[in-house]
Amino acid sequence: MGFPVLKVLSDPFEAASDTVELEQSWFLADGSTAPGDDAVSWAVPILAGSDKATADITIWKEKKGSVKVPAQGASWLKLNYGQHVPCRVLYPPSMVKRLSSNLSALPAEDRIGLLSDTYALTKAGLADPAQLVDLLQGFDKEENDKVWSELSSILSGLKKVIKGGLEEGCFAGFCRFAASIVMPCAMKVGFDTRDGDSENTKKLRQTMIGLLATFCSKEPAVWSEAEKKLSILMEGDPTGAVSGDVRSAVFTMAVKNDTTPETFEKLIKLHNATSDGILKRDIYTAITGGTIPLQKRALDWCLTEDVKSQDMVWIPMGVASSGSAEAADATLQWIKESYDSIYTRLGATSMMLFSNIVRTSGLGFVTEAKADEVESFWAEKPLYERLKKTVSQTKEGIQANSKFVDRLKNSDLSKSTFWTDKFPEKSNL
Repeated sequence: MGFPVLKVLSDPFEAASDTVELEQSWFLADGSTAPGDDAVSWAVPILAGSDKATADITIWKEKKGSVKVPAQGASWLKLNYGQHVPCRVLYPPSMVKRLSSNLSALPAEDRIGLLSDTYALTKAGLADPAQLVDLLQGFDKEENDKVWSELSSILSGLKKVIKGGLEEGCFAGFCRFAASIVMPCAMKVGFDTRDGDSENTKKLRQTMIGLLATFCSKEPAVWSEAEKKLSILMEGDPTGAVSGDVRSAVFTMAVKNDTTPETFEKLIKLHNATSDGILKRDIYTAITGGTIPLQKRALDWCLTEDVKSQDMVWIPMGVASSGSAEAADATLQWIKESYDSIYTRLGATSMMLFSNIVRTSGLGFVTEAKADEVESFWAEKPLYERLKKTVSQTKEGIQANSKFVDRLKNSDLSKSTFWTDKFPEKSNL
């Protein structure tokens, strides 16, 4: 039966009230509805918190009604305080603005919940995408590793649909926006492990340097630091001077900053000279982020004896999800042309590994036409009945992205001026 979304109908601050009007409905990730949905309701535990107090839990069973909240004299109010209940909360813009202005006062779990809810509700068509951008902008001072894990997931998801579905000017603006959030924390945590670093700090560094590789790889201050690490890594890093947490990102930045095959070839050579499986994975990630010609070379290379069968799927997955429609198309075309070789290496020995190829064939796509193309390709194969569920899930994923793109196209995010007004162009990003 899933879980509900609680829509806050009234802003208690604007009304100078100690109650909020709520309405509950069935939450579905794709925003779809069907006859009878309105009849579904839950007994929802309501725990509201603010900077002044935490209210007693109320078990709310109504479809629509009011709930008492600790808003008097407060600066912000959050429902599902502590994120204990499986539900989404949809706030009016004025309440989101208050929360965005007071993020540092919210516990980490509530910052994560606010992000998760807003992103999910935006994808479902229930929240304005511009409201999501405004919320994200408030996290430019965030330093919690778990919050940044959520931020990273959202930024990556937006990158995929904006790159695949909106005009280039919008994507460039989004990248400037993402960089403005990422850079402060990333440069503070730095590339180097420090004495006394906690596990949380190490995880944060890995996330942040990875985001630098995604959004800021050509920023002079970033590439200058990464280039120093690269020279050490290419020499084998005999003293372990470079943390393994940042190695993949450093390799990725190197490939992005060298459009010639030189760095690509060096990484292939390094791969073939090592037995370290984690180092190999880092190299797979890096070589899939280059130009289209280099990505095609990586796809062909993964079918050679240099790459173990159980590892080869990482390369098409990396290329397909690297962020461009061209890369996704190249991956699907490669799967079509290399189907027999791929099946010989994977399908004949492990249907689980081969199923990952099915999922990979749909990564990066955001249109209904591509959903149909992927389904049609697999439907013609003898293995289709065994792969039918995976094919269906892959198609549904593309369709969900297509719906999200359509919603973005009908929002301010589809206007290049939205991005240039908020985040003026910088030539080095």
